[in-house]
Amino acid sequence: MAAAHQEDHLWTERSLGQQLFDDQQSTTKYQRLKARAEARKIVSSETCHVPMFASFIQFQLMTAARRSETLKLKWNQVDLDRQTAFLPETKNGRPRTLPLRADLVALLRELPQTGEYVFPIPVDYLRKAWLRMCEASGIETLGSERLRIHDLRHEAISRVAEAGSQTPGGFSLLDLQAFSGHRDPRMLLRYTHLTPTGLATRLDAAFSECGLKYGKAVIYRGRTRLTEKAELPMSELMSAPITIAIEGNSNQKVVDLRAYRKAAA
Repeated sequence: MAAAHQEDHLWTERSLGQQLFDDQQSTTKYQRLKARAEARKIVSSETCHVPMFASFIQFQLMTAARRSETLKLKWNQVDLDRQTAFLPETKNGRPRTLPLRADLVALLRELPQTGEYVFPIPVDYLRKAWLRMCEASGIETLGSERLRIHDLRHEAISRVAEAGSQTPGGFSLLDLQAFSGHRDPRMLLRYTHLTPTGLATRLDAAFSECGLKYGKAVIYRGRTRLTEKAELPMSELMSAPITIAIEGNSNQKVVDLRAYRKAAA
């Protein structure tokens, strides 16, 4: 984010310089350089700063939108008061509405709304800026270990899956699907490795005395069983990677119970 702040300095300087040049109604190279120098002086004094790339990165991390969806987003599709952004066209062919968190709305309010697009960043400029930010941060830009813009989407879904596993009631698979925009829910199974700890916590709460008191579990023929009030869908219970440790004479063996579930089925 520190590198993004520096990149925003360059973006603000470039945009302000172009605006000053246009206001002069001149076409000379000298006037263009003079406008750029004046813009550089204004930006360096911190009196003008547009958090374009900082907002872009946070937008990706908080909405899980695809890069193309974000760059095509227009101001007339954003409702800051209702905290929503409507995407009429997505990769899977279905429109969807993005929920905007309050801190993200605060960032968007700092962006200029003079143009049509929320993020008027050319794709090639974004690609070069991303490389500069990664290099300035000491992040890999080549090979399999490189950080791609699309990885922000994966991180966003991972964060929601993790937060849902640690929140009372949590998020269902349908909630996660609505957030990510995946048409096939099977694509979300890659994120189930994030949820076991939170799932265990929610199971403990459901089977506790408090859970019994509030109807999250019931005693039926001597066994404690979950109810719908536990808000633990079967899809989540079946997809979570549950492991057991088998103690031997010299070591322990960890077994993934999903293999046994599949074999039993």
